[in-house]
Amino acid sequence: MVKNILIRNLTVDDNRMLQEIKRETGHQQASRALLRTGHDYLRLLETSGLQREKIGEQKTPTKLRGDFKSG
Repeated sequence: MVKNILIRNLTVDDNRMLQEIKRETGHQQASRALLRTGHDYLRLLETSGLQREKIGEQKTPTKLRGDFKSG
């Protein structure tokens, strides 16, 4: 179980990303914003996995009946 995280030597891109995440989540603390983003990401993965399963079920081929008449 992780209790603390310390990230050093952030790049300009890292800081830009953190500022955007803070703005989008409404959290002032980067750690809270990152946690919110992580939870949202996991929820997105779960949702997309469920959608993939549904699409897979819909694409399952159905057996064709031999009712075709040649003309």
